[in-house]
Amino acid sequence: MPHEVHAYKGITTTGMIDDFSGNAPDDVGYVGGFNLVTVSMGMATLSIFAQPGSLISKPGSRGNWCPDLVRLMDNYTHLAGLHFVGEDMPNPNNGVTLHPTAKDAFGMPVSVLEYNDHPNNVAMRRRGWDKAKEIFEAAGAEEILEVPPFPDTHLLGTCRMGDDPATSVVNRYGRAHDVENLFIADGSVFPTSTAENPSLTISALAIRQAHHMMSIMAGEEEEATTAIGLGPPRRQRRGAEWDQPLPVRDPLPAPAAAGRLRCLALRGCASRGCAHGRHDRHPRCGAGRPIDWGTGRSW
Repeated sequence: MPHEVHAYKGITTTGMIDDFSGNAPDDVGYVGGFNLVTVSMGMATLSIFAQPGSLISKPGSRGNWCPDLVRLMDNYTHLAGLHFVGEDMPNPNNGVTLHPTAKDAFGMPVSVLEYNDHPNNVAMRRRGWDKAKEIFEAAGAEEILEVPPFPDTHLLGTCRMGDDPATSVVNRYGRAHDVENLFIADGSVFPTSTAENPSLTISALAIRQAHHMMSIMAGEEEEATTAIGLGPPRRQRRGAEWDQPLPVRDPLPAPAAAGRLRCLALRGCASRGCAHGRHDRHPRCGAGRPIDWGTGRSW
């Protein structure tokens, strides 16, 4: 910027532009949307964006070295940044598999995370760059640097949520369709990565799931669900069906006294791009150990 902006000062905060998060493929040429997010240009961020090499340059260039890098650092107080969070669609080429030979400390096959880019992502990034450039030009920026994608992931997908066991791994409460009393409580249940940072949604789903699990154990599933305002989810419909609640399944049976509720808290289940997830695409592995809620031990 021509004037000092001191984008590194103060507590790190986030400002977001939500104008481009809607889904309008006929208008923009891609599916999904993105959010533009302000970047706090502190030393940690600048060390990522301004390191010598290709991260601070257009794809195919030789990056910023020597005088170019020194000039960039000399203008530290003038730097401002925007990045965007884009929505990755389910991709059958992305997912988690088991390594054929490598084992973890428990003797289980280690997980292999695979993420491949998609033309839809490329088109979305191009529009994101163009919109960010428009904003900086309107603000009077003298030079605008395009930063190619760099390794920064949200671990989402592979155990998608849905009502149909043929196309999903867990139901609306994170309970597995195919494995009795198994609950999955993390970002792996997302059908897409969304155009937002996922932490608050993951927390909200976990709280919702915890209430549901307690209501099952107390034998009060329907009452507890109604009391905390967690009625059946809604989906977009057309005509007279608009905003009608989905049919509610019969309450799931409470576990027997000798049974155990099992909850899988996954630490690494996929890359940022979501995968079409059936349960066999997310094997039980060292990435997350199931917890026996009766004893507190992992198994």
